[in-house]
Amino acid sequence: MIINPPTIFQPSNKFQLFQPSNQSLIFIEMDTVEKVIYRLPDKQFKFVAHIRELILTAHPEITEKISFNTPFFYCNSWLCYLDLMKQNTLLEIAFINGHQLSDKHKKLVARNRKMVRSLVYETVADFDENIFRETLEEAITINLSKKKISKKQKAKSD
Repeated sequence: MIINPPTIFQPSNKFQLFQPSNQSLIFIEMDTVEKVIYRLPDKQFKFVAHIRELILTAHPEITEKISFNTPFFYCNSWLCYLDLMKQNTLLEIAFINGHQLSDKHKKLVARNRKMVRSLVYETVADFDENIFRETLEEAITINLSKKKISKKQKAKSD
């Protein structure tokens, strides 16, 4: 939803400031992961809602957020995201540090990306929950093994 703000309009945390080149400021209402998933076609909605639940219950520190108009999941840092827009694909689950995953089942796809690796599902029948859980748990372990460095600590080390 695009809102043309009055001069006294103050954006809240659910709005993102957006200024296309050579145009006036506009505010775009930010979605939640839940809203994005709810808008999916029924078949995709049920599958993606199940995947979301598996991710959120895999570790107590996992959180979710819409970034780049995409559902992202965090655990110490970016963990994975759900790519819902690929043509001929029901869902792509992209792991940010996928290049560090063992891929013992040979299911991860690189697609000419240096770091990101994905599990790609064209149909619900393609989904193997055990492989997904193993991959997710390994990605969580990798993320948690990395020490999170705050911006203040980073500035001090520079």
